[in-house]
Amino acid sequence: AGVEEIMPCLGKECEEVVDLIRTNSRLRRPFSVCPKYSDNPNNIVAIPSSSPLLFDSTPLFTSDNVADFPSNIVLRTPRATFTHEYYALIGQSGRIWYRPRPNGSVWKLLSLDGLPKPPALESDLADFESSRELARADFIAPHRIVFIDADADTLLCIGEYEKEGSTVQQIYYMKWEGMIWQGKWGLTNALPLIPVSFLLHTPLGPPDWPRPLDTDLANFAASHRENFNVYADDTAGHRFRQQIGVVTLFAVNNEGTSIRYIDPWLPVDWGSSFCGPLRNTIRMKSFAAAGSVQVVLDSEGFVWSRFGDYDTDGHNPTYVYSYDCWNSSQWDGDSQLTNCKYPERFYAQRLAPRALPPFNWIKHESRPDGDFTRNLTVLVTGRGADRQLRLLGKRNGSLGYYFKDLNPTSRWDFCGNGMGGVDSMNLTACLKYQLTPELIDMNRQQWVDKDSPLETIPSADSCYKQEAGGVEITAINFNAICSPTLLSIKLNKRSIEYTATLHFARKGYTSHPSWHGTLILSDRFMNESNSEVVNSRQNWFGADRVHQVMVDLMHQGTELHITSRSVVTAKRFGPHAVTDVLPYRSLFPTVNLRLTKCALSEEELLGEPHSEL
Repeated sequence: AGVEEIMPCLGKECEEVVDLIRTNSRLRRPFSVCPKYSDNPNNIVAIPSSSPLLFDSTPLFTSDNVADFPSNIVLRTPRATFTHEYYALIGQSGRIWYRPRPNGSVWKLLSLDGLPKPPALESDLADFESSRELARADFIAPHRIVFIDADADTLLCIGEYEKEGSTVQQIYYMKWEGMIWQGKWGLTNALPLIPVSFLLHTPLGPPDWPRPLDTDLANFAASHRENFNVYADDTAGHRFRQQIGVVTLFAVNNEGTSIRYIDPWLPVDWGSSFCGPLRNTIRMKSFAAAGSVQVVLDSEGFVWSRFGDYDTDGHNPTYVYSYDCWNSSQWDGDSQLTNCKYPERFYAQRLAPRALPPFNWIKHESRPDGDFTRNLTVLVTGRGADRQLRLLGKRNGSLGYYFKDLNPTSRWDFCGNGMGGVDSMNLTACLKYQLTPELIDMNRQQWVDKDSPLETIPSADSCYKQEAGGVEITAINFNAICSPTLLSIKLNKRSIEYTATLHFARKGYTSHPSWHGTLILSDRFMNESNSEVVNSRQNWFGADRVHQVMVDLMHQGTELHITSRSVVTAKRFGPHAVTDVLPYRSLFPTVNLRLTKCALSEEELLGEPHSEL
């Protein structure tokens, strides 16, 4: 007779368990719920027209009538999203509706009433990231949803509820398989399940609910790299089978100057960051992510992309990484491999070291030939790094979207509204679709001005220097979120300048500004036969070209310490691939640099040989 709303059971009502089947979930579980029927399907209080919080809560879908919903969703927005299996959107009432793909299925409220809810049974606590100690009483269900995004098997949303007279925003997390809402993120309650190395890198503290940090974070994007991708390649071209999913929630601040992220393995304080394009000096006008591919739109309308997440960028302490999978000529663009070629089974079983440094940002060479907006979408279209980019725009008066693959030299094509076939499972085809109401309202869109100059932001690179014994060592461009750093090495009595490259990554998580690094001396420095140079090299760096080090910012960032660290060497992987289970500074360090913050002239910053970066 109407819309079925599901309300929490109270008192005697809980004595009866209503057995419901979750649509398309392959699971059948009892839920302690009480059905309440309404004669008026639209008799639901609408979201207020304005909100002082992170998102404008004005409803863009003007009803909860499924007849008004689109048949396809082709662009992700804060209130409409899709994966290769589902469409999802936020209706007028602030509730989540979903529809399985392909066409022919019907729109339904997610989780029975369209709102996240605690797992009904202890057995529903499926993943250890939820934790056995997640009490259902601690799960605060939202009153409405203001943001939604999905990728692969993951759905992330931001909901609002009232607490002590204030509106609180909270991030909720669900896997489509089973449609069970997950709770807190963090590691502590999973201690029996995690390797010893995590204990050495991760502070002991209770998991917490992920929340938007503050109103500074505005552009959120969900990413889930999983079995659907089959494999992932590292920067040396080694192919690793995708056996464990990687979930990431990205957020870019309002100014477009910072990419932060959280991961279910990490605390939820948004303390981790990725380096943006050109060492984080481009102001980002839009951001999107899917399958660990990050995509940025700059002020000129050019797209930048990179493949990277917590695992691929060298942060996971349970993985083996190596910066020495390339020979020294790699820094000049040569792609010859040296130490990291292993039997195929090593890569299938994730035993081989992963090559670092990670992937850098790549600028795509072309822009759409017509008008387009900042509404940017990236989606997974197949194995490995197969992705498609989409930009809302128009061509010859026809509204639609431009699309291209991740090849930076490929050109943009166009799909007009209503064009194409009806096979909605073919993600690379031009779909026949209806643009969602929020996209049709073009007054809400920010159009790209192709004549605009590139907006940049000041570099956060800093200089650190140490002088002793006639040797001057300078970290030219240390940046806490942008590896690598170039070290300049000068002998006072010689006019020749030598270099070394310091790569670093934060392993696990720590609130202290500390990183695991690899210091690689240049071939020119290592091959120098002059006795003065040889003696200085031996005194400062010993006999090795590659050094495993700890990198620490000390005394409020006024000093940079680079110190040899003790490591457990995995001998079957070669001398420079380490498991990082012992992250301690060596008692007898070969490298022990104590550099003090300094200032460089513009000539020093721009001159050779610093262009080696």
